[in-house]
Amino acid sequence: YREIRALRIYDNVAPNMPTGVLTDTSSGSADFTDGQVTAAITGTDNFEIRYYRASDDPTQPTGASTGWQGSPNVLVNLPAGDGSKSVYLWTQDWNGNISPAGEDTITVDQTKPTSSIGAPPTNKDGTVNVNVSGSDATSGVLAYFAKAGDTTPPDPNDPGWTLSPMITVPL
Repeated sequence: YREIRALRIYDNVAPNMPTGVLTDTSSGSADFTDGQVTAAITGTDNFEIRYYRASDDPTQPTGASTGWQGSPNVLVNLPAGDGSKSVYLWTQDWNGNISPAGEDTITVDQTKPTSSIGAPPTNKDGTVNVNVSGSDATSGVLAYFAKAGDTTPPDPNDPGWTLSPMITVPL
């Protein structure tokens, strides 16, 4: 004969306000995104966190709200338009208590930079010194690229990118 007893602990204490780090899903940048981010949520509770939620909507969710998931890494699609965007973060414990909202921001930049070039006549060695200028109202210009005879946008990993706007291009 064995006696088994179950003990249920009633918990009415909400988890603490979570923190999070937003990163762009394609580049991994924590500064800029083209619209989809991963929210890595960290939360604490007097017992244990069960669910995580992230949204661009600041409305406090209920336990029945959609979007709760068991993983602390939550995908969020941000609304269109350049500028700073907020993502709100919540955690929920096993008894359904929901934390107050945490918040993190990231800058959405969906507008391509503008650029122009100025080039003097061809050098005697078959190259041309190109002065590239560019602007981007949201994130600024990080690097410059120039190549003769090709209008295809360069790969972001092409070794021809340079921090200097003055580029010598072989013809």
